[in-house]
Amino acid sequence: MGGFLRFLSSLARLAPVPKELGLRVGGGAARLFGLLFLAFCLVFGVVALFGGDISAVTDWLDGHSALWDRAGTIAFKIFLGGVLLLCGATVVAQFTNAKEEKPGCLGVIFAMGIGYFCAVGLFM
Repeated sequence: MGGFLRFLSSLARLAPVPKELGLRVGGGAARLFGLLFLAFCLVFGVVALFGGDISAVTDWLDGHSALWDRAGTIAFKIFLGGVLLLCGATVVAQFTNAKEEKPGCLGVIFAMGIGYFCAVGLFM
């Protein structure tokens, strides 16, 4: 599976990007767009190959959009919680570790800034 995804990713570099999207040709965002485009083409191609109705699939996805939105929100909040936990561990390490293992003042300030934005995203 990993080899197939690498193949799709390398193929995505060659995918044309519409000018209306404002993406730079050869950039990371254009490559991600190409990869997602190829993945969705593959999925819908398999559905059509086996006689499935593509409009029924899109209607099902639209009907469950609240579920996908909730799942994405939960996954993002879990990610923010993990980052906030790592930022807290960095701040605590400044006061508990030996001198050689301390992250330094700039590292603590940086961790506090990132932690603030994670806390806003997590609790607001």
